[in-house]
Amino acid sequence: VEGTGTLPPDQKLDPSRWIKFTSVPLNHLDGCLGWRIEYMGDAIAYCSDDEPLRHPNAQIVRHCKGVKLFIGDGQYTEEQISTMTQTFGHGTPRSVIEHAQAIDADLAIVHHHDPGHEDDKLAQMESDANHWAHLRTFRGKVEFAKEGTTWTVGSVGL
Repeated sequence: VEGTGTLPPDQKLDPSRWIKFTSVPLNHLDGCLGWRIEYMGDAIAYCSDDEPLRHPNAQIVRHCKGVKLFIGDGQYTEEQISTMTQTFGHGTPRSVIEHAQAIDADLAIVHHHDPGHEDDKLAQMESDANHWAHLRTFRGKVEFAKEGTTWTVGSVGL
């Protein structure tokens, strides 16, 4: 919150008036929580380490409906995940897009990249994800998280 000044002695700052954190149970081998963060009328969701299913996680959809920005775990390609019996709670860019579409987010951010994927591999995965999102008629944007990137949510952003 921007601004300066002091509160009168009889008043206390009450952040619950303008910020709210809600935990979201995720599907993970060792248990994990995602977060819906609401701030002054806008909301984002951060849901990493959610074991991908072939449909969106109902907990995420219920708790995150209507957020502007959805941040999800897209560590693996579809080809990689199709040969795995244990994903250690990591998803694919498609699973991020499926969730973003189900909750009607304006922006899907794919993060938690595989450390073994070089920049050219991630660029190809991002291109593939955008193509797939277009085929699914996802109305929002898809971006891969990159070092130094920031996003603004609210009256001047999404």
